[in-house]
Amino acid sequence: MKDSLPLPTPFYQAHGAVTPGSLSERRSHYFDQRTPTTSALQCDVEISISLQHLDTSSLQHKHNEVQSSILDQVPNEVLSVIIEHGYFDRDDTEEPDSTFRSTLSKTSRRLRNVALHTHSIWSVFHLSQGNIIPLLQAIPVYLARSKDYPLDIRMNCFWSPELTDTIMNLFIPHSRRWRHLSITTPNTNILSSIKNTPVPLLRSFKISQFSSRRSVAIDVPLFDNGIVPELSYLVLRNVSLSGSLPLRNLRTLEIRGYGVWPAYEELNHILGGSESLQKLVVHVKPGDVLRNVDRQDRDPIPLPALHTFEVLTSEWLSRDIASLIRLFACPQLKSLTVQDTAGCSTSHGRPILELSGKSKSAIVARRPRSEGVTKLSVWASSAFTAWSALSPSTQLHTLELRSATWPDYTDLHLMCMGLRSLETLITEIDPSYVLREVSPEGRDGTLLPSLRTLEVSVTRHIDSERKDDDLTRFIKLFSVPSLESLKLRNLTDNEWSVILKHFAAHIHEYSRLASLTVRDMPYSFARKCPSPVEAFPRLRHLALHRASSNDFIKHLLVNEEPSARGLMPVWPQLKSLTITGDENVSRPLVHCVIVARKAMGMPIEKMCVDEVFLRNGESWEWLNAQAKVGLVKDVDVE
Repeated sequence: MKDSLPLPTPFYQAHGAVTPGSLSERRSHYFDQRTPTTSALQCDVEISISLQHLDTSSLQHKHNEVQSSILDQVPNEVLSVIIEHGYFDRDDTEEPDSTFRSTLSKTSRRLRNVALHTHSIWSVFHLSQGNIIPLLQAIPVYLARSKDYPLDIRMNCFWSPELTDTIMNLFIPHSRRWRHLSITTPNTNILSSIKNTPVPLLRSFKISQFSSRRSVAIDVPLFDNGIVPELSYLVLRNVSLSGSLPLRNLRTLEIRGYGVWPAYEELNHILGGSESLQKLVVHVKPGDVLRNVDRQDRDPIPLPALHTFEVLTSEWLSRDIASLIRLFACPQLKSLTVQDTAGCSTSHGRPILELSGKSKSAIVARRPRSEGVTKLSVWASSAFTAWSALSPSTQLHTLELRSATWPDYTDLHLMCMGLRSLETLITEIDPSYVLREVSPEGRDGTLLPSLRTLEVSVTRHIDSERKDDDLTRFIKLFSVPSLESLKLRNLTDNEWSVILKHFAAHIHEYSRLASLTVRDMPYSFARKCPSPVEAFPRLRHLALHRASSNDFIKHLLVNEEPSARGLMPVWPQLKSLTITGDENVSRPLVHCVIVARKAMGMPIEKMCVDEVFLRNGESWEWLNAQAKVGLVKDVDVE
């Protein structure tokens, strides 16, 4: 084995090269999540084939005979693959395992030899104030062992400028092999040493500045006069955004901290129209950015290729955050998230806003209706501010409001006017709180012409002054002529009674309502409670989850029942019935209902039930013989 020749492992062949074109797209072990690659699959195949051809006959020899070690029969290339996996396969928050590498070198002469010729495991340098002194003399040795393998370098330069110069003098002769470079420093003089440095392989660059100065500006092009052909990932922390930075070919840009942003014209010049930028992450003071940029009434800056936009903030969802999002127009955006980082120990915080789509999103100014499903979710924030963060032409199909604050009636009406394509509204509310915020007294319901599904989960605040009709008054905030499905959760018996009275009195306003889901209502209804048949006469689908099922299905025993309008057919169009989470459900009653509906010529075609129905084997077999029955868990029920 010659020292000048690397072991031709699949890992090396995939990632070890001296030209940009021959490098794979594998990213750094500390910048990105590791994902399965072709080389990993090749490794598995190679190991499997090698083990299949091992000569294990020696294992059958008598114990007193000289036996060869199985390890001796494993080819060097396979051992090298195993070493690479042992060194690199760590959690995202962990560094490569240098202890593993050191231990291998002391285990046996052969393993040491293989490790020394596995160039990839000597290519990663994580330097900090805690390890720089013992590593300083080892850096030239490790660089030599890495041969021509691309280098990943991370430096936390909280040491003297003189030491920084010494370290950079060791790395700069190898700059053509730099693949990932991360510099955290209180002194940006280090950047002067890489001003004219050629970096043809550099894919990611992270520069973080921490000092008494809130931010620093980079006024001259870095590297080889700004020529960084492979750079796709750039992170700036407390570094001002400027044209001297290599921004044009980036796929991912992260801007964090107190760096100064350029005025609108320059920002549009250096970033606008980028056809490569796919992900933008910002964690900034939005008010400062807006003052720097000073957009006024000018068009948003176009980012035509952007797919993902992440905003991190410690000031919750403010109007400045909404204005910062609207600073850009992103016709290809598929994901927009705002996360609160206050009090969070990780780089990701609690979700505040999330916009997602299954296809092209409409988060862009002046574009026609988008195709696909676009969903906006808001948690414990202003619904109006979240909606106003989007372009006026955004076509939402699903709006989810979890413990959100609601606008007054004027802003609610304005918001609903922009939700003409909304098909699903999911809310988690204390109705009395919402009514207090909206103040709808004496006003008509605002129109949601396309809404098909309304889901309301009722919460109860300790200081809430709730009335039985608050939920009904909330539903009346909206005019929903296209409503097809109503889902109600956690209602009291009095609230349910008022709901039934409302829908029974306005059945002409809900002419398309054909599906009802009731959750977490396990109590038996009062005798004076109105009939759900009268309130929801056109049901085709009925789902009962942790509800008093017997009180609902007993209506199905008869063909007609009396109502304020005379005899009324009992759900003649009902085709499916779901019952889960009810320990008190009467299986004999269910059997009678199925027989009665079949005799009336209105059979229940499909039933969904849970494990409660499995406790009686004969009953379960009978059900399956009478209808199409599906077994579901609680979480499966919609």
